[in-house]
Amino acid sequence: MSGTVQSALDGFRGDLDLDIQVSARNVPADELARYWPKPLAENPRKWVLENIAKGTADAADLHAKLSAPDGDFEQGILHALTGTMAYSGLDVHYLSPMPPVSGVSGTADFDKDRITFRPDGGRLGKLELRETFVEITGLVLEKEIMKIDVPVVGPLHDALKLLDHERLKLVSKLGLDPAAFSGAAAARLRFDFPLL
Repeated sequence: MSGTVQSALDGFRGDLDLDIQVSARNVPADELARYWPKPLAENPRKWVLENIAKGTADAADLHAKLSAPDGDFEQGILHALTGTMAYSGLDVHYLSPMPPVSGVSGTADFDKDRITFRPDGGRLGKLELRETFVEITGLVLEKEIMKIDVPVVGPLHDALKLLDHERLKLVSKLGLDPAAFSGAAAARLRFDFPLL
């Protein structure tokens, strides 16, 4: 792991205004908590730390402007935030306790109010996930919504079995049995739900 931090600090006494730039390279997913400050996008931080089990943040760059009235960072105000990240080899638990998507690589960008992930793909058992779009919005209001748009290809039986997982039960609610189906499937799944 390597990285650099640069900041400009005004007002050593009283109010503080900070302009921070952070670059990090090759950070293991299980060490992200050390580098992601708790007050910064707290609910997405919680989701990422709980649901991304392994892999690497290959490159991350962040630029933030914030102020701390009377030097109190607990009352800090985030004025601007932008950043990008490249990642590889992630295992992502998207809807626990459903099985994770493995081998996820791609890029992400973020600002004060949203994080957008663009995975190149991944695997879920015998199912192959193609280029995907995941976005978390509503960070400023702390009413985060996650949107997922993912193309899936693979055995129809496996796709239906996944949709009938205890967490969803979408197939059995229609009176169908996933075991009764065979063949190949190509589908596009779209989800839109509260993050937490």
